[in-house]
Amino acid sequence: MDTISLTAIISVLLLAIGIVLTIVSARLRKESEDRMTLLPGSGFMLSQQETKRWAWLGELLHDLSSEFYGAAVTTLLLGVVLVVAQRSESENARKHELVLQMASSNSAAAEIAVRQLAALGWLYDGTLSGAWLVGANLEGIRLQLGEDFAYDPVTGIIRVTSAGPTVNFYNANLDAANLRRVEFLGANLGEAFLESADLEEADLRGANLVGAYLFDANLEKTNLNSVILDETTTLPDGTKWTPDTDMTRFTDPDHPQFWRSDDPDSPAYRGDPQQP
Repeated sequence: MDTISLTAIISVLLLAIGIVLTIVSARLRKESEDRMTLLPGSGFMLSQQETKRWAWLGELLHDLSSEFYGAAVTTLLLGVVLVVAQRSESENARKHELVLQMASSNSAAAEIAVRQLAALGWLYDGTLSGAWLVGANLEGIRLQLGEDFAYDPVTGIIRVTSAGPTVNFYNANLDAANLRRVEFLGANLGEAFLESADLEEADLRGANLVGAYLFDANLEKTNLNSVILDETTTLPDGTKWTPDTDMTRFTDPDHPQFWRSDDPDSPAYRGDPQQP
């Protein structure tokens, strides 16, 4: 039996007892009043002391009925509070479980977690803020699940036709995460830790990268149109973004100064045979 059912039963019992006490107390007080109206010498007149006793008992039962009413309401409210707390605890545990699954190096498992988070509305409500997603394999996963897409059969391009809610990765740790071809349209990546993250061909259009740490991240062919950056954003080469920064040297492999990392552990490592 769950908590709400148990508290409901207890509340009903307390309420029933209160009603019975109210009825009994009312009858006792009524009988006491009736007896007090009888004339002396009628043979039915109670002594003054006995009449007061009946009246006192009626008042006592009346007071007790009020206590039972209050107890019934209190029990019911307590049950509601407990149920809300239990559901909140269960919800938080489920969120934690899905975030852990999302951090999996198995892209299939991570995608299942993403879809469940989206279905429950937790992909956009701040659940992922500060999430620990080190080494997560989110390759090819569409995180912007709330928008509509139109497929062009001629070009084979899928275009966004209307924007939905944005995924919130504020202050999330995505260190060394595989984010290739991930769609981060309008995502909040403010102050996110993206060191050595592989964002090759990812779609970050309109994403918030204010304060993001992108040191040694791979931005090759990443779509950075309309991204939001400021002087607190750390770029892959370790420098801070400025209004004069040419971001294409991080994204365009044909750029004469296309940046590559000297760190063998970076997905943008210049010596990686997969890199140009």
